[in-house]
Amino acid sequence: MSYTTEQAALLAGQLERLASAGVHQIAGQFANLEFWLGEAVHVLATIDDYPRRFRQLREAQIAWVTAHGTQVLGYCAHCGGRCELGPQTPAAPTRISSDEMDAARRGVRQGCYRLLLRCYRAHLVDEPAL
Repeated sequence: MSYTTEQAALLAGQLERLASAGVHQIAGQFANLEFWLGEAVHVLATIDDYPRRFRQLREAQIAWVTAHGTQVLGYCAHCGGRCELGPQTPAAPTRISSDEMDAARRGVRQGCYRLLLRCYRAHLVDEPAL
């Protein structure tokens, strides 16, 4: 799990817990609603910015490996030790799948929706504001 998807899962889980809390707890969390919505905006921005950050990371790593002729000893899947085929150029980093990023986004959005709906049902926010 990457930092981006782990951060999204952590926030989504917290929002889901808040959405199912008792009404007295919801009243207390409603006082911090701007914080929770700000966290969601931040996480969604982190997800949106991932392609740019990954591209920079990949390009920088490939440039370093190329410029320095970096070689690493590989892991042998057969014997569990060092690969006998000698040092090799390290593989370029791989991207988090779009499906995983979409799922992370859905989790955060669903958590926000459920928390706001819970606040509405507790009469803490009216329908126009919702």
